[in-house]
Amino acid sequence: MTDTKLKQNTLLQSIGRLYPFMEPIMPRLVMGLFSALAASIVALLIPQVYQVLISSALHQGGEAASLWLAAVVVLVLGILEAGFVALRRLLVISPSTTVESKMRTTFFKHLQNLTVSFHDRWGSGQLLSRAMSDLNLIRRWMAFGAIILVVDTTTVLLGTVLMFTLSWVRGLIFVAAAIPIVISGFRFSR
Repeated sequence: MTDTKLKQNTLLQSIGRLYPFMEPIMPRLVMGLFSALAASIVALLIPQVYQVLISSALHQGGEAASLWLAAVVVLVLGILEAGFVALRRLLVISPSTTVESKMRTTFFKHLQNLTVSFHDRWGSGQLLSRAMSDLNLIRRWMAFGAIILVVDTTTVLLGTVLMFTLSWVRGLIFVAAAIPIVISGFRFSR
């Protein structure tokens, strides 16, 4: 079996072992994901409002009322974005902490069922410290990492499409600049 295939199997097996703990909170995680996506989309709308403001109100000798309307729209979009971010945190943080607690309880039950000779061979303090650190990282990944990975990827893709629709030259410049950055990122991740 190749090394890459072994890593893929191990990753899938690890996620499979986490699923029973995560299953009860999956609806809240999905709602948190959609809330984060909505916040990202709202953030992408704000520059579009600025474009309309500059194009209509300022360039065409628009009135002060249109300037105030644009300011109110930007304020509402900012409040909406903050609301979606707060909703994501509300939906995700508490359940992921509950999952971490359940995993700790399961881990401690397993440790208590091990023989005394196992505890003599292993430094229990080091084992517990490492296990608690790993569980904390899993909680952070559930609450933030996985959601932000999906949201940031979607935001970059939508932003790139938006950039190409507004100015294909700027879109090409962005893509040309992004290619070496992505390649460098993959190199440093290894």
